[in-house]
Amino acid sequence: MLQALRHLTKVEKIVVSFLTVILFLSGYRVVQAFYTEHSELIPAEGGAYTEGVVGKMGPLNPLFVQRGSVTADFTQLIFSGLTRYDPKTKEIVPDLADYKLSSDSKEYTFVIKEGAQWHDGIPVTSNDVLFTYETVIKNSDFKGSILNTNDYSGIRLAKIDERTVKFFIEKPDSFFLVKTMTGLLPHHLLESVPVGLMAEMPFNFNPIGSGRYRFISLISLNNHQEVSLEVFEDFYGQSPSIENLLIKIFPDENELLNHLAE
Repeated sequence: MLQALRHLTKVEKIVVSFLTVILFLSGYRVVQAFYTEHSELIPAEGGAYTEGVVGKMGPLNPLFVQRGSVTADFTQLIFSGLTRYDPKTKEIVPDLADYKLSSDSKEYTFVIKEGAQWHDGIPVTSNDVLFTYETVIKNSDFKGSILNTNDYSGIRLAKIDERTVKFFIEKPDSFFLVKTMTGLLPHHLLESVPVGLMAEMPFNFNPIGSGRYRFISLISLNNHQEVSLEVFEDFYGQSPSIENLLIKIFPDENELLNHLAE
């Protein structure tokens, strides 16, 4: 082989070298494609994740949170709704509850998943659903930001049993399930709070939810605030791989950059 190469012209040697590189790269891609197709990436369990963000800390309450804010990200982790948006399928799917739709598309029956509970260990029940929608959202004293994006005026609820609730709507609504993505509030902790005062209650900065992560602490430091979350071990669905989240909130980008430089 080496003897044959010695008799090649300079141009022929360049061509052979080029073809060899192409052959090597093609073989590498074939091996890589085979490995990817026959391998499954499994995230490691545990660990902690820390991130710095720019924004303003607001109420950790899904009914008062501003859409697109830093706080909105927290509430989606701490609280859970009857349904949720699945970014993979781009569809709204069951979360806290499974549901059935009537033949006339005007009745939705939700059955809360067995084992669903609040972060303080109390089971999630139909009372929490009725409390969130009927007692709070539809109350004339309620002024939460959730009303800026959803209209709940034509909805009526009925408790069937401890885990089953029916929603009745006046006419078929293809956007109805979007409204059921709203995070539920715990009836047993907030039933005595006047709806008109809910925006000011201590619960908003020390929340108890039913989501994948439970709230641990909110600490105010010299130039930023830190929110600590921990995976909820008794979560009714698949638990996330990362055990602890620490989010540092800075008032502006300069403060964040200065912190990173320290």
